[in-house]
Amino acid sequence: MQFPNRKLLSIFTKAKIFMLSPAVSENQQGKYWFDIREINLDKFNNREYGLFIIIVRIVPDNFLVIKFDNLNKIMKTESKVEKNSNKKVYSFEITNKFKRIVNKKDKTYTEVELLSSKSEVIKKLKCHNIF
Repeated sequence: MQFPNRKLLSIFTKAKIFMLSPAVSENQQGKYWFDIREINLDKFNNREYGLFIIIVRIVPDNFLVIKFDNLNKIMKTESKVEKNSNKKVYSFEITNKFKRIVNKKDKTYTEVELLSSKSEVIKKLKCHNIF
């Protein structure tokens, strides 16, 4: 599975697919979280790409594969605005044994499926006709 990197560490494209893979961090309470920046969302173009997928890797072997449409439903409230660019930043926490993504600002959430290996991710992507 080769997705060419778009000169950014977290954005990859292939054919009609746009993939964002944000960095994940662990907070002091042992909970995992990630940010999605508006500046990265601006690079997605519906006319050029038909599918927008977010893959979150939770070290060492767990993954979440999310269609952007599902995450977009809980992106009504940004967590902060970047000072330099005036772009919004959305922060999410991964909860409920990695089965729920929660907007850290307004606590809205979406359910997700935890995948426990790279081969499961590839199988899931094949279900979306990505290969």
